[in-house]
Amino acid sequence: TLIYCEGIFVPTEVGGCSWREQMDIYSRWNLISMAYGVTRFYASWSVFDAASYYGAEHYACAGIMRRIPYCDPKPAYAAYATMTERLNEANFDGWLPTGSLTTYCLRFTGPRGPVYTLWTVRGKRQVTLTLAADAEVGVTDSMNNTKMAKSAGRKVTITTDQSVTYVTGGEVTAAAVGEPDN
Repeated sequence: TLIYCEGIFVPTEVGGCSWREQMDIYSRWNLISMAYGVTRFYASWSVFDAASYYGAEHYACAGIMRRIPYCDPKPAYAAYATMTERLNEANFDGWLPTGSLTTYCLRFTGPRGPVYTLWTVRGKRQVTLTLAADAEVGVTDSMNNTKMAKSAGRKVTITTDQSVTYVTGGEVTAAAVGEPDN
């Protein structure tokens, strides 16, 4: 078992990352960590931004919720909830080659079947998924909004960006990227 005793901290104070960048970095870091065998994440997602207590000088605004007493969630909070809901009881099952070094597709397998997580590092990029059989797959964004996409000729094309997209409801046998938009 591999564990993180203290994970990365992605601050959102002035001069740091935007709330969306924080969400994307935390989500992708967790997925890649799971792919490399990390099974326990202790102190890896800070719940609250630091205020005037220990750690404020270097952990800063790295929480997925604003500091106490506000406690309102940032987008990373919803993305964390989406990830845990989509991957509940699922284990990493392999990397699916996309033909790109900057567009990722990771496969997780659990009691509800396979879950594919996709994203690209910069911009937007279409990914054509080849399925084992024609199906209607769920395409879920980081905010847990799902749209159904019906395959034709065992293929379905989705658009990826820096935020993680989850694909469920079918077995993907291949993934091929289109041209980058940047």
